[in-house]
Amino acid sequence: MIDSSTVKLEHYVQALPCGVLLLDVKGNILDANERICALLGYACGSLAGKPFESILTISARIFFQTHFVPLLQMQTEAEEIFFNLSGKTGQTIPVIVNGTKKNDVYLLVLLRVLQRHKYEDELLRAKKVLEQALAENAEAKRLKEALQHKLEENEQYITQLKALNAEYLQLSKVTSHHLAEPIRKMLVTLDAFPMEIKEGHQPALKKMGNLVLSLRSIITGLHSFIAIDFADQHLVKVDLYKVIQQATSKARMTTGFNDFILRVDPLPIIEGYNVLLESLFFEVIKNAITFRSKERQLFVHVQGVTMEENIFSKDVNNYKFAEYLKLQVKDNGIGMEPRFTDYVFEVFNKIDRSTENVGVGLSIVKKIVTKHKGKLQLDSKPGEGTTITILLPVNQSNP
Repeated sequence: MIDSSTVKLEHYVQALPCGVLLLDVKGNILDANERICALLGYACGSLAGKPFESILTISARIFFQTHFVPLLQMQTEAEEIFFNLSGKTGQTIPVIVNGTKKNDVYLLVLLRVLQRHKYEDELLRAKKVLEQALAENAEAKRLKEALQHKLEENEQYITQLKALNAEYLQLSKVTSHHLAEPIRKMLVTLDAFPMEIKEGHQPALKKMGNLVLSLRSIITGLHSFIAIDFADQHLVKVDLYKVIQQATSKARMTTGFNDFILRVDPLPIIEGYNVLLESLFFEVIKNAITFRSKERQLFVHVQGVTMEENIFSKDVNNYKFAEYLKLQVKDNGIGMEPRFTDYVFEVFNKIDRSTENVGVGLSIVKKIVTKHKGKLQLDSKPGEGTTITILLPVNQSNP
């Protein structure tokens, strides 16, 4: 049993689980317990007589003179003051100090804080994360407002565009209707000329008739080009083999030309606008017939292969792959110079002015491919033929 009457605090100071220092008013160490000596790497009793500043880091020395000592002198107490001690071997030891002044003696209790820096770093990291989150939130709010503004602008633009397109289509219909009747009457009038007049002016009348027919073709082609955007159709599963056969029959009847061979390889079913795809192949086949070579029988070969293609063809930094059908329509016609391969896809552009072709067919092909979210390319060599490559999504909902 321990005799409580003999237990005194001073007997246990050396064994306290914290450092204890006594300083005089000049800051010299009067005494130090075993724990602080061991913590700093000094032998017990060897700190007595040393300046307290000798066991402080440089920054701590400044703080000790400018803050800690004045605080003890004015208030006689100081609590939870952070210091960095400097050990005998130069290591830095963070401590929390509580101090009191009594009879010109400073009593300091020092508690080592091993986790302080860890906690401070975590607090700093948490603060940075919070600041970043706040910044991101502000940026997100700004982007949301900008997006909303853009959506409102786009909505206005789409409304205006729809109105313009409606006027555009109406103008096309009215123009086609009002010009169709005068053209018909002109053809009837030319045909009604007496025979004696026809015989005397045959070349001129023929030229006039051809011009009238060309004008009718231009109006019809222009209306067909405009109507693509307003086709009232739904996406369906399209059997391309059947579509190509139907388009070829139409091209034979339209041109009156049958002396050619068409070879169509097996093709997959794709999603698309059936009538528009038929118009596409009609224009392609008709173009091959129009520009066939007189030196050999026309041969048209249609083949296709499925492949993965990046839908972001214009943005090299984005990638999303979808299944596409790569179609190639090859003919052995007269071909053209490579410099014209883009030119012929524009409306009313034609290379051979002597043909009855008005230069709308391939522009219709381009517009239909665009409506199907596809891509188009033409390769040709004079005297060898032309290859039209068409890239179409297998499923229109994917791109």
